[in-house]
Amino acid sequence: MRRKIFVVICAALLLVCVMLLAACDKNGKIEADKRITVTLLDGEHYSVVGDNKRNVERGESVTFDVTLERGYKIIGAYGDKCEISDELSFNQTITFYDIKYKSTARLETVEMETLRFKTHNDEQIGDVILSSVLGQAEENLYYAEDILSVMAQPNDGYRFWCWSKGNFLNDGGEFYDYSDTLENFDFGGISDLYANFKNLADTGNSIFYRMDGGREIEQDVTQLLEHHPRANTYTAVDMRGFGIDCDGRYLAGWETENGEYIGLGSRVTVSSETATILLPIWKDYADEILFDMDGDGKLSLKRGAIELEELVIPREVRGIEVTTIGENAFAEYAASVYYIPDSVTTVENNAFRGCENLAELYMSDNVMNISDAAFSGCKNFTTLHLNAYMKPRRATDQAILKTDAYDRLALNAEKSDGTNLVVLGGSSVNYGYSVSAAESFCREQLGDDDITAYNLGFNATYAEMAQFEVLIEYLKPGDIFLHAPEQFHSAWYGNTMQSPLTSSTSVALTDGYYLFRFTEGNWQFLSSLTVNKYGNLFSMFSSFNSDRANSAEYSYSDYIDLTPVPELLPIGEVSKPECGEDKYFYSGNIDFNVYDSVEFAKNDIYSFAIAKGVNTFVAFPPMNRQKLMLMFDSEEQLKEAVDKYSARVKEILSDASLSVLLTQYDTVYDGRHFSDNDYHLGSPFKNTHTESVLAALVGVMKSEGKI
Repeated sequence: MRRKIFVVICAALLLVCVMLLAACDKNGKIEADKRITVTLLDGEHYSVVGDNKRNVERGESVTFDVTLERGYKIIGAYGDKCEISDELSFNQTITFYDIKYKSTARLETVEMETLRFKTHNDEQIGDVILSSVLGQAEENLYYAEDILSVMAQPNDGYRFWCWSKGNFLNDGGEFYDYSDTLENFDFGGISDLYANFKNLADTGNSIFYRMDGGREIEQDVTQLLEHHPRANTYTAVDMRGFGIDCDGRYLAGWETENGEYIGLGSRVTVSSETATILLPIWKDYADEILFDMDGDGKLSLKRGAIELEELVIPREVRGIEVTTIGENAFAEYAASVYYIPDSVTTVENNAFRGCENLAELYMSDNVMNISDAAFSGCKNFTTLHLNAYMKPRRATDQAILKTDAYDRLALNAEKSDGTNLVVLGGSSVNYGYSVSAAESFCREQLGDDDITAYNLGFNATYAEMAQFEVLIEYLKPGDIFLHAPEQFHSAWYGNTMQSPLTSSTSVALTDGYYLFRFTEGNWQFLSSLTVNKYGNLFSMFSSFNSDRANSAEYSYSDYIDLTPVPELLPIGEVSKPECGEDKYFYSGNIDFNVYDSVEFAKNDIYSFAIAKGVNTFVAFPPMNRQKLMLMFDSEEQLKEAVDKYSARVKEILSDASLSVLLTQYDTVYDGRHFSDNDYHLGSPFKNTHTESVLAALVGVMKSEGKI
């Protein structure tokens, strides 16, 4: 029994010893508390916020809040290793980590460097607002590690130009930045920052091109804006004249400050209230090591060349100017965007053969030899950006009027209110519809005082599809689109052909000359076209360019002399007097068998307009009775033939819920109402024709509950 008691006592003593050992540190001392005390002492230029003694479990961390004297920062600590918060503030958080033993620490501080910083401005023309994280040390003194934001606010009538180190306007300073707000601005090394302002009264009708290194080129467009709703930008030749190096990099066009693309020589909306500023879009040339060149300037891509998403073709390769893109030069290459330099005048057939990724192409308007066969198999090629190397050479009053009409339509497209009434067709629309009569009639009948009519008639012998693709971009739901094609296949939609690009049916521009005549005033309109819809777009452009090669060059200011006074002929309207005699003037054939083109128009033009919410109508063109009577024995036969034709057109368009206004016979007029050529109605009878067609249009809209 005593033996058992002894064993129990020994076990108990052993347990007590184990517990005592567990409570001892490595020196054998018994700890009364498992927690460790860390003390952070107040020091010079800082103080600890709250209790400066903290207890913490072994191996954990402890945090102290510290208030620094203004102008000082912590660079370390005497004692345990610590972490200092990287927040820029005079209130800091200090963390000691992996605590193993009782300790006392003190921080090391250092005075922050200060810099004198001034923003120069004239309170009469603008203010500079400056904010800082740490704030000023004293007047004009800021801490070198501070984070600053500076914002320029011009007064009414002025615009902020740029920041500079020194007075930039007086040529004594160095350009710094164009942005009116500099966030998290590091002003190291700058003692005087100038805010430069300019008077808007002197530059309200100007375009400013912001080039590299703070250079700003000013283009006064006052004279242009007196004649046209928008002004043309400078061409590549213009920029070279200002000493801008367009040979070292590719100038692909301009970009507004809100990101809108503007081509060289294209129209831009100019504001008189704020500065119109354009930024150059520079593209670096691809490395010339990718290319092969012959001695005549013909370029091709080396086999196995690295594949790039964008391929910017250089102007020179190994000192030889690139003038020709050779056959199969880029065959089956994978890039989706190509840039052809303005040194190139010839693009050979199959140059881009099988480039299925090709979607966009940038080139200049001085390419003289190019055909659609250059892009055989480029089935996804959709967008052409044509930049002006030279100024217009084939400008005429009608072409410029149409460019102006599209410009006005583009400006109105930005407005949420108001209705646009657009009449599209050939020369019978050009001469046969009165804008003023249309607006007056519609305002009275529709009760819409804010309706604007546009006469976009031009020529019947090229595809309406091309012109429609330009205008549809600027039509909005609720607008009215009236198509009055002439009596030709191409007037409805365009002749068709097999496309070299897609190897399928495409639109053929019967006479693309006219398309390029009115887009020459604003090449950017061509970017609205879906390139792979057309089978001979580039071939027609080459013909147009060859024709104008030896023509005199207009400046954009010169061609205002070709334009009739806009107030007399608004929105593209052209006027001719009536002949006064019942005779025929048109000697061409009249085609009453255009049904396949009507079908194409229904599927592409009309369906697209309807899907966009545009009220879409079709009308028949004016026709000369005396000319038609040469084809028929009697008035009854004439009426029967044209009524049959009208019924068939209405039948084709009926399943698209399209309204065809009147009949062809309703627009057969005696010769006295025409002018001296073609089916061109003279004034004042064109007012009667306009009101007759629009009366039918208003009647349909009322019956459909749209007004």
